[in-house]
Amino acid sequence: MATCSDDHTHLPQADPNLEPEFRAVMGIIAFHSFLENQLCDRHPGQDLSKLQSSILIRLDRPKRLGELARDTGTLPSTMTTAADQMERIGLVIRERDPNDRRAWLLVLTDEGRALRREYTRMSRMLLQDLLQLDDGELEVLARIGTKLHTNIQLAIQNPELIEKLDQAPNEGSLT
Repeated sequence: MATCSDDHTHLPQADPNLEPEFRAVMGIIAFHSFLENQLCDRHPGQDLSKLQSSILIRLDRPKRLGELARDTGTLPSTMTTAADQMERIGLVIRERDPNDRRAWLLVLTDEGRALRREYTRMSRMLLQDLLQLDDGELEVLARIGTKLHTNIQLAIQNPELIEKLDQAPNEGSLT
């Protein structure tokens, strides 16, 4: 089960006099907290764990369990358990990979696709209607989000990059 926090704390207004780095961090934290609480409160898949919701979102096409495990940062055994649970409730099925008959793909069922569409609708409602982001702003946010995610994964997989930055401040890049 996803665990929702009952603590919907008031987020103070970001001080426009703070350095842009701090305003950016505060904005990201506020954005994450707000979206997580809204999705949790209005969650279309109330009985899904965060991992299962993440799998559902990532299944834009059939994917191998190993790929999903890497994408979600989980162990293959954890992914198998989550897939088993999702299969039991009718959201996914397993199909043989036509390119490698030894491998299995996880595929959304009609019910899984409908729930994924509801996640998309809710995300669009929150991002565009409530937060008033137009299509262009949403695309810019998506590009920034992808860049953040890519570089965070790079830093997690290569902790020496953070140490290198710490030793040579203001050089600005992990690569």
